[in-house]
Amino acid sequence: MSVVDRHVHINGFSTLPESIRRAIEETLLNKGVAAKTVEDDVLRVPRLVSTEQGDINMAAILGRITGFVADKKLKWKKDVKQNYPNVLDVGDILARARAFAEFIEKKKEEIVSVLVQYETHEVAEDEISRTLDLLCSLDENSDYFQREVGPVSTFLPSN
Repeated sequence: MSVVDRHVHINGFSTLPESIRRAIEETLLNKGVAAKTVEDDVLRVPRLVSTEQGDINMAAILGRITGFVADKKLKWKKDVKQNYPNVLDVGDILARARAFAEFIEKKKEEIVSVLVQYETHEVAEDEISRTLDLLCSLDENSDYFQREVGPVSTFLPSN
């Protein structure tokens, strides 16, 4: 579910459980709201509907029906269990980190010569120093290397 151009879009409407589809259809009928299905099985509903009693926020109503919350994340049901079957080999991770640190130290001058094309020499040296510090002290966090958790997003500075 998303809000696009003053409309609520419910993606994959036909694939929702029948009880949820029925609840949405009944709500739209009761509120006198006209909805239409647009391309790729998306139900499109006006976000705000004006009535004699005032404006109705359809995004909030449909969000409660579908299980979405205000911050646009799905509610986690307590019975959902996270399954992380792939156990990590901490020894292998630490060995690869040490090997990579050794590689960086061995090729440091060449790496710096490339980095100074984009940043100052001091910044390049600092970045390499911090990277080596991280790789060489990775064992301090080895208690947290238990299982593979799947994709992870990281937001880094763009400079």
